Amino acid sequence: MSVIASNYTITYNLNGGTQEVGDDWNSYTFGTGLTLPTPTRTGWTFGGWYANEDFTGSEVTAISATDTGNREFWAKWIDTTDPTGEIKLRNNAFTAFLNTITFGLFFKGMVDVTITGEDGQSGVKTVEYLLSDTAYDTEDEVKAVTSGWETIANGGTFSITANFKGYIYARITDKAGNVKIVRSDDVVRYTDSQTEVEVSYVFGSDVDLDVDLTVVDNIAMNENTVKSITGNGIEDGDYIVDNNTNTITFKKEFMANLSPEAMPFRINYQRSQTYALTAKLAKKIMQIQQNKW
Repeated sequence: MSVIASNYTITYNLNGGTQEVGDDWNSYTFGTGLTLPTPTRTGWTFGGWYANEDFTGSEVTAISATDTGNREFWAKWIDTTDPTGEIKLRNNAFTAFLNTITFGLFFKGMVDVTITGEDGQSGVKTVEYLLSDTAYDTEDEVKAVTSGWETIANGGTFSITANFKGYIYARITDKAGNVKIVRSDDVVRYTDSQTEVEVSYVFGSDVDLDVDLTVVDNIAMNENTVKSITGNGIEDGDYIVDNNTNTITFKKEFMANLSPEAMPFRINYQRSQTYALTAKLAKKIMQIQQNKW
């Protein structure tokens, strides 16, 4: 006649999780069975108990009343936490998806962008970036974009090309498939900030002076418009700006009072966006040479 032991031990491999202390989970009784507990782990979702460390076979949720023998189980965890990411342009860092664009970033010359991803659960799988002039409203809209993404090493750097105006998006994907989208503020990468144009004007000619800003490459800075002109005592009524033709007309009354010496002016630009923004750069683009008869 065989004798069946009434109590058996249970060993749990929590794999980083925690389970409430107590003897109720550590053994089971033949004829009664046991429903296995649900452990917890910060940043992870419990994926079930398995009878082997490779998590093969079926998930085990309970020990039946007819089971016998000591048992051992391994906890499977599913990473459900999004990774984090950062877009860094010089001293400007972005770590979230900006729903509201608060200001613009204006850069002259080469601009290096560094993108970094972190994930404390399953680890970072890929880091990608997208340069676009579209201001997407949500992360889901960006996730749906299938073209234009460039893969970069985690912590890698790339450069923004000249005359770029738009947004930088970063897509950080962890090894569990969770995705984080980060968006920068509006970025403008321009070429010249001190371009000079010489315009001849005959002193005493009693005519207006028209200055065509298009003679300088990209002087309009991708849809930006002239906000004001400052320097050498000039006032708003001394000139007329036509942003459609990119022309500034200096009135003859103002020109008549200028010295024959070269006179520099600063052209201050304004962003032509729904969120109007005064540009952080001013261009000294003109030297007016006045010649006497």
